[in-house]
Amino acid sequence: SGTVRATLPVRVTELRFACAAPDGAWVAALFQKPARRLRVWDAGTGRERFALDWDGYAAAATPDGRLLAVDAADYRRSSNNAVAFLD
Repeated sequence: SGTVRATLPVRVTELRFACAAPDGAWVAALFQKPARRLRVWDAGTGRERFALDWDGYAAAATPDGRLLAVDAADYRRSSNNAVAFLD
């Protein structure tokens, strides 16, 4: 319907990437400023579920919404690149 249900405080210049669980239960965002962080909020309450120091560029929810896949890249050593799955 396009109805705004909640808002999260995000500055456009800080955000790298955002995604949501397929069922809309949570929202994840990767930030570049002021620190490189991954933050996940409960979409229903707007409360932060957790935050981690993370230098990533992309994230995606698994189809069941139980896991968050995020890149774990070491740009100096391509052999260390990986995808991490967080619950």
